[in-house]
Amino acid sequence: QHRPSSAHAVLTELARLAGDHERVAALMETRTLVRAAFVGRKEERRELSELFDNVEGMQIVFVEGIAGSGKSRLIEAALSDHRLSATTQGRLPLALHRLSSVEHQGKASDEDVISACENVESAAVDRGVLVHFDGLDADDLQRRVFDGLIQTHSIGSSRQNICLLVETRQLGAWEEPEHGGRDRHHYTVLGLGPLSQTEVEAMIASMTGAAEKGQIEVI
Repeated sequence: QHRPSSAHAVLTELARLAGDHERVAALMETRTLVRAAFVGRKEERRELSELFDNVEGMQIVFVEGIAGSGKSRLIEAALSDHRLSATTQGRLPLALHRLSSVEHQGKASDEDVISACENVESAAVDRGVLVHFDGLDADDLQRRVFDGLIQTHSIGSSRQNICLLVETRQLGAWEEPEHGGRDRHHYTVLGLGPLSQTEVEAMIASMTGAAEKGQIEVI
């Protein structure tokens, strides 16, 4: 009687076990499980998924690219690869913890910052954690949580496995002295250039095919 009644229920339970609560909520609201396939960015996808597979201590990863370059979709695809790899090898995948710029406005209180950092550290007690930032340039809470976690878990000395993953249009400011610069914090930068013509054509073909099957709606 406790067996999942559908593929939708199976995916929802897998997301719950992976600690991805936002994915659980999204699955509960959606009517379709299929979307256009992720196309292109093969090397970037492989590199990012391998980074997720090998998080040790504190790691910082920047995914840099202009708006619409596919940063979010790339991260989603690489996370999917990581979860499959971890499950196949009998390991727990990274627990996903998102800090979205949409949810927080204005200056963050000290209590908000402390609470957010404690939530990350609590999740990292039993498994690795991926903390996803999508608005460091404009969101005070994200910026302070990012700096706070770095100060608490010095690069190379943290006993917890925490990966700080940052989506950004331009890395620039985070290399300035007030943020420690490259000399203080070693981090990985994955820059996304424009898609090739072949990749663009493959993406359009993928979306067109999915739309014809009723898997996505073109608006």
